[in-house]
Amino acid sequence: MDIKTNAIALRSADYKENDKLTWLYSVEYGKICVIAKGVKKATAKLKFAVEPFCFGEYILSLTYDKYVLTGCSQVESFYDLRADTDKFYSGAVMLDMIAQLEIEKQPNPAVFLLLLKGLQLLVGETNPKVTLIKFILNYLENSGYKLNFDECGVCRSVNFDRMYLDYNSSCFVCPACRTADSVEIAPSVMSTLKMINEMPYEKLGVVKIKDDYLKKALSLLDEYIGQSMAKIKSLKQYLEL
Repeated sequence: MDIKTNAIALRSADYKENDKLTWLYSVEYGKICVIAKGVKKATAKLKFAVEPFCFGEYILSLTYDKYVLTGCSQVESFYDLRADTDKFYSGAVMLDMIAQLEIEKQPNPAVFLLLLKGLQLLVGETNPKVTLIKFILNYLENSGYKLNFDECGVCRSVNFDRMYLDYNSSCFVCPACRTADSVEIAPSVMSTLKMINEMPYEKLGVVKIKDDYLKKALSLLDEYIGQSMAKIKSLKQYLEL
């Protein structure tokens, strides 16, 4: 049975002599693993379809619960991301988060649109780190790990001058509710995260924030994701540049 689906290529791995396994994130089918036969050959027509960032309409043959790539009409390659280190790593983190955190064969159209919107913003003029932070915050919200910047996640208090991220309860807490697993958050980091979280996508391009604040905000999110969900290797690599 042949099926068509709009999907974004997340990553690929060598498989047999000339084949690859490619993980796609599809609107209709969620994260799926596809066998791409012969794409390692120099003359392969579908070589482009297994490259990370490729967005297209994929044609797949489904046999005994295995997907085999038979065709692809590319919509966008996002090739320009490879020419800018910040844009490339920001995009790579997005792909890695979907590849690692999404459950196989569980479609989530909202997450697909979030990923597509994030990649589209990266090829524009929006600061890549701002775009990545926005993507992460929205992904966390969609996944049930939303961060509340306005009140203590334990006592719901709003009248305090210091805020802590408590890894035990996976939320921001006030001084009275902090534990041994809590770390204090610098005001500059909190204001950075809150500003980006509240900013509409169409206005992200006007956000001007010091790069040091953005890196510290991403470092905090890296720790939070690592404690709450899973370590994202590309995010750690990006922060070490």
